[in-house]
Amino acid sequence: MCTAFFDHLLLLLFFVDFDRSASVDKHSLKMVWPIIIGFARSYAPYIVWPFAFAIGVIGYNMEWFVLGDRQTPWKNKSIAEERDLRVVEESSNKDMTQVDSLKAKSFVPKTVFDHYK
Repeated sequence: MCTAFFDHLLLLLFFVDFDRSASVDKHSLKMVWPIIIGFARSYAPYIVWPFAFAIGVIGYNMEWFVLGDRQTPWKNKSIAEERDLRVVEESSNKDMTQVDSLKAKSFVPKTVFDHYK
């Protein structure tokens, strides 16, 4: 991979004339553009990554500066513990000896839409 990178770079440097006083013909410039596009296509992640990293660092620091240092709120109890406490509270308010008759089938929904009520 590294040798291909340098091969493309050498081809690019070979076709580009750095002497500004010399005239550059349009044919040689037309030959350079496919090389530049191929180089950019092949090594796009290596070209874009430093810019994306810099923008990410700047954005992270700006967000920290604007919003301040927020701490993530942590729960003291797990979800299972909260559910258990809620079930105990709900069941403590009910009389457990009074239950519906099984012949009434009140637990069976009349339609599919009443299933999750």
